[in-house]
Amino acid sequence: MASTDLVLTCLRDLASPLRIDRHAPLDPATLAPEPRIRKLCEDNLCGNFGRHPQCPPQLGTLDQATARLRAFRQGLLFQTAYEVDARDVAATRLTQQDHQRAALALEAAARDRVDPRAEVLVGGPCVRCDPACPALDGAPCEHPALARPSLEALGVDVVALQQAVGWDAAFRDDRVTWTGALLWDPGR
Repeated sequence: MASTDLVLTCLRDLASPLRIDRHAPLDPATLAPEPRIRKLCEDNLCGNFGRHPQCPPQLGTLDQATARLRAFRQGLLFQTAYEVDARDVAATRLTQQDHQRAALALEAAARDRVDPRAEVLVGGPCVRCDPACPALDGAPCEHPALARPSLEALGVDVVALQQAVGWDAAFRDDRVTWTGALLWDPGR
């Protein structure tokens, strides 16, 4: 089994071809789901609360989210950033889809090389079937093997997480930044 440093080096090397702009080691034990963040989901500004399988309450309680995150011992925080007008909903959605494609490719590489149960958490709600997700109308998810929850949906304060690794967490009108995490357990 490769050392944790070797695993992190391998995953960092993959980040550049996948268009991942920044990455930092992440201890999954620092991911603490918070009621305050989950409340933002309950406010339902995006319209997915109670409708999407990758959003609360379908993701379970905060205790279940904590247990899910604690199942991993290693992690990599990553970001993709795009120079676009953040007020342009269509352009922003395209950046989110690109981010989620890169996240799934990173996860696939990690599953192949590191841990077959590695899991990626994406930035923002799942947009796999955007704009017409059948699950929003009560149908089953058409791509359960490709749909992923976000850090936010699990109750993680992504702004605080970015600040903890020294990244600028400011929202800007001329730039969209998506933050995700790859989690794995090298001992499995």
